[in-house]
Amino acid sequence: MKTSSSSRLTQQQMRMMQSKRVNGIKTTTEWLAFFENLIRYDKKKRKRFDWWIQQAQYSILFAILGFVAMSVIIIYNIDNGLFLFIGIVCIVLSMFLVAALDHRIRNAYLADYFRTVLVPLVLALHEEMPEDAPLGLKADLRHQLNDDHYTVRGVYQWNLLQVSGKLQNGVNFWINIRIINRYKGHHKHIHKTKSKRRVVMNLQMNYPKKHHKMIHVLRLSHGYKEKYKEKPDKYILKLRHTLKFKNSAFDKHRYKDVPLHELMLLIRTGFHALEAGK
Repeated sequence: MKTSSSSRLTQQQMRMMQSKRVNGIKTTTEWLAFFENLIRYDKKKRKRFDWWIQQAQYSILFAILGFVAMSVIIIYNIDNGLFLFIGIVCIVLSMFLVAALDHRIRNAYLADYFRTVLVPLVLALHEEMPEDAPLGLKADLRHQLNDDHYTVRGVYQWNLLQVSGKLQNGVNFWINIRIINRYKGHHKHIHKTKSKRRVVMNLQMNYPKKHHKMIHVLRLSHGYKEKYKEKPDKYILKLRHTLKFKNSAFDKHRYKDVPLHELMLLIRTGFHALEAGK
């Protein structure tokens, strides 16, 4: 008997797929092994996306047919129960189909950031960290309009990714990515295609003085906010990079607001501080 892809996942992997969240400490090798089956499973789920889109188009067609039927009844004052029944059924079916498909799409697979940010970042850190060094990961890969992300201030905001570890050169690092989305249509029942969004990337690097005699305070012509502290045993560098999307087109089911190259550039800037200091 053919085994389904979901049965090949471990219980821990299944829990991650169900909760859409990652929280743990492993080596980069262990994380990549943990992600391997999830990548294949997620890819298969994504192949159904086009089919669901097609079903959504059919549901829209139902709504159009229902609207046409109701319009004919009103315009021509037709006293026909069949037309009225068809119109009501088509409209109601379309509403249920759209709601069901939206729920399936948002819960079917992991957010795009799993493939476009999280896995590539762990791959890059795998080359820069000792083999047995622990890497702390905490990621929220739920739908970006998840109700748990909605705050009392009327915006969606959440910590997408938090990463911490120690590099081969002895530098301890912390990465945090926070998303703030002023898309209010979901709770106000207003259909909008645009929103005001901010992606805040924070990087902190601690350079121990026993390994590094000095670091270079950057003061570069980048758009980062920079803080520098010196303590008896280490140098501390904090960088913040904010991406702004003001009244930009917003796709509820595609995740494009965290470009990997922007994150890697932020990390490389932290490396440059060390290299310049030498």
